Formats: sequence, C-alpha cells, structure tokens
Amino acid sequence: LKSCEMGKSNVFDIDVALASWIGTDQIEGSDDGFLLYSIAEQAGAHFGKTNGEVPVNTKIIDLFNDVKTLSRSCSLSTSVYPKLRMTIDKIISQMNVPLIQNLLHYMNSQVDENYIELYALSLLPQVAACNPSVYSFLKEYLIDVDVHDTDTFPTVYSKLQSVFSCFGISCDDIGDISSISSLSTSCRNGQDSIAGYVPSSDVREFLYIDRDIVQIEIFMKMDAFETASDYFVHGHNVKEPFVYDEYLSLKE
Repeated sequence: LKSCEMGKSNVFDIDVALASWIGTDQIEGSDDGFLLYSIAEQAGAHFGKTNGEVPVNTKIIDLFNDVKTLSRSCSLSTSVYPKLRMTIDKIISQMNVPLIQNLLHYMNSQVDENYIELYALSLLPQVAACNPSVYSFLKEYLIDVDVHDTDTFPTVYSKLQSVFSCFGISCDDIGDISSISSLSTSCRNGQDSIAGYVPSSDVREFLYIDRDIVQIEIFMKMDAFETASDYFVHGHNVKEPFVYDEYLSLKE
C-alpha cells in the first residue's frame, strides 16, 4: 500500500505474501501442507466445505490476482490506492474465516483446549476494534477461564456472529454450523432493529461509521498516527453508496 500511495508498483511483495499463505509443495484443494492454505482446507472441511478447494482459498487467490493487477496501475492514477486498499481488506477478511472456523470446531469438540486459546488470541484483538463489550465477554469465556464449558458454545457463537460484518465476512463464508454442532440457532448476518427502531430499508452499512471512530481512537492510543489519519481520510468500515470499491470516510 505504501508503494502504491507513492505511485510505485510492488508486484514482488504481493507474490511473496501469497507464497507465505500457500507454502511449498502444496497441492490444490489438499489439506496436506504446512501453511495457512492447508489449515484453511482442514477448517473448511469441518463446515461442509468438501467439494474441491475450499471457497476461502479460492477467494484469497483471486483477490491476490486483483491486487497484482491494481498494483501495476499505481503509477498511472491516484484513484488506484483506495481500490487497492479495499481489496487488501477483503483478503484480510477472508484470512479470518479459518480462524473462526477452527475456534468454533475446537470449542465444540474439546479435542485440545490449547487450540481454543490459540484461535481466540488470534481473533480477540480484532474483536476489540469492532465491539469492546463483545471483546470483554469473549475474553472472559475464552481466555480468562481454565476450563472451557461446552454449554457456553451457543452464546459464544452468537457473540461472534454479531461482529461478522465488522470482519467483512458472512455466515456463508463460515459454512454449515450443523456440521460440528447440534445447535439449532441459524446464523444471522445482521440485526433486525436499531435501538428498537425497525428500518424499512437495509441501512446497516451506515451504522458502521462508529467503528471507524473506535478504531481511530485505538490507533491514536498506540501512537499510530499515520494509520489513524489513513482511516480518517479513506475510511474502513462503510462502503461508499453506489461505488463498489471505495469506502465512505469521516473526512467526507
């Protein structure tokens, strides 16, 4: 992103990033590997994603190709940067899918409690930037306890669902929860009302501008002023109306 903002292309680093996801000797659609591609294949299988390469790996590879195409145009137009930025955000969103899948799998199966904490630690800092109260709840039930109670699974699952939109993913990305649990509650991507008000149209997207504020505040506390400024100028959580590949920002 830095290279593109300065009008330069950096295709090599993009290739390195994808290589770091896939790993050496990885066979397409196989869970026999060493890096995150194979972990995604294993995680997807727990949720009924068994027909060839799991969707998350296909999406990530396609998005990396989009990033490479956009990067080659960085020197031609300043309008490329916000599009590249959003595409990279989509990659990060998809990379969270196997983390959530594995957290839910190990919570329900109780095969190894260490994996519950591992995947919780990889996700909760991001949850804190989405919804501090959900973060506090999940930290109490996933990190602070010595033994995880399977009876809390439905509640934890519901809390995780509430931040799917912030993660940029959907219920379909995660897959069929009945593959790992007898939980009868269906996955819901959003909320039906806003503080008791039921809108006539889908305005959920515009609710998320407060997430920009929360995240900018976190960056400011961490002295990450350049990133805070980038979020203020270019946005992060609300898509620009009628524009597919740009965010609505607080600056606007």
